[in-house]
Formats: sequence, structure tokens, C-alpha cells
Amino acid sequence: RLGQAGDKYLLFLDIDEIDEGKVKKSLKGRKGWLFKSGNGYHFIGKEILKSHKHWVSKIVQAHKSKKLKGLVDERYKKFSEKRSYSTLRIQGSPIKDFRPFLCWECS
Repeated sequence: RLGQAGDKYLLFLDIDEIDEGKVKKSLKGRKGWLFKSGNGYHFIGKEILKSHKHWVSKIVQAHKSKKLKGLVDERYKKFSEKRSYSTLRIQGSPIKDFRPFLCWECS
């Protein structure tokens, strides 16, 4: 969600795969940014989604996508849907000291 009480969203995906080539191939055709995050990747889409319904639809589409099948963390998806918004870590933390970094701009 963009803003604390906003009604616009970005698609965030938590990708559980270590093979960068496989991840990039699976995201081909999507616009956004790919961050290396420890043992996987975080994807942030460029498209501003204008409603909660549209955001949920995009999350479901990503999880059903043949290209992304098995790569996107199902627990993260369910947790995001339950909260009605997504978050991704962009800093290191006491639990996860790896600081995510931009590794690819998808266009």
C-alpha cells in the first residue's frame, strides 16, 4: 500500500529461489525492480494498482503464473492478503543481517 491509509498499491513478491537467471527469466515481461535478499529475491512492480481489489488480483495472478509457479513464497502471499498490504525488508536486521540490494530493473 502506498501511504499509511492509502488506496493505491504496488505489487511486492517474495521469491524463494537462489538462481538469479531463473528468477529474471520468470519475471520477463513484468516491469519493476528486483532486489537480492539473502537466500532469495524481492520484486517490486512499477505499476500503481488503484484499488485493493486490483492488488489482490495481481497477487493471485502472480501466484498462478506458469513462469512464477513455485518461486513466490505462499506464506508471504497469505500473510499479505490477511493484512491487506505487503511489506518487504530493505534493511538488514538483527534476525536477517543481509541488506537487500538492487540487482536488476525489469522493463
